Amino acid sequence: MVNYEGYHSTTLSLAKKIVATHQIFKSVGDKHWLGNGAYFFLDAKWVPWWWNVKGFLAKDRGCIKCKIAVSEDLFWDIDSPDGKEKLKLAYDLAEEISLRIGNPVQRPEMTDGAAINFLAAKTKIKVVKGTFSFPPDEYPKSKLLERELQIQIAVRDERCVSAIQLCSI
Repeated sequence: MVNYEGYHSTTLSLAKKIVATHQIFKSVGDKHWLGNGAYFFLDAKWVPWWWNVKGFLAKDRGCIKCKIAVSEDLFWDIDSPDGKEKLKLAYDLAEEISLRIGNPVQRPEMTDGAAINFLAAKTKIKVVKGTFSFPPDEYPKSKLLERELQIQIAVRDERCVSAIQLCSI
């Protein structure tokens, strides 16, 4: 079993609704970094970053904290060597299938989210984990300075989420 504690950055009203109903709202579509799923940060320090990205006013900011658990065979850690190979395979298979059905999507135009969604649907993956890097805030165009790492989890099956509670950051 793979276990994590995750933080979901959202509006205060939506955070309260999630706590009350235990219903997690998923991002859907190939443009999302890890494909379809409800997104969680492993480090709470990134919650305010997302509020700023979305332009949430201070009074409207909410956060939930929860436990995420999934069996290892339904978990895809893209950061692992096996996970990276699986992502390459997902790109190759998605491209091949798109050509067969007459709706060609070439690898250069395909997003990680599209490849992840394709393979996750075929394998019944429930949770995907990946790490993204960002330049330091004070040097946003730098490719050489040490980058900050942000680990996110996309939960595709809400049954993997429990112990949902409001948190303050």
